[in-house]
Amino acid sequence: MDYFSAVVTEQKENAAALKKLMRQAFEGGELREKLLLSHRDWAGPDEGLYAFNNDRGLRQWHGKVKKALGIESASALTRETLQAK
Repeated sequence: MDYFSAVVTEQKENAAALKKLMRQAFEGGELREKLLLSHRDWAGPDEGLYAFNNDRGLRQWHGKVKKALGIESASALTRETLQAK
């Protein structure tokens, strides 16, 4: 997050560049969630650990990017959503 914060600080004067950067970060986070869910049968990736972080508010860079962009969608990876599947 420190690197990301530094890049955002550099881009604050250029609103279009900042929005593009935030959009790319959002899309990266969405892709990460999608990849974890699409490979639930693999031994390595663990959507439960990602959900643990989301449920406890740890490493919330994706949530912060969503908030900055005004995106009101909940994470697909929480204990509640994983138990519903």
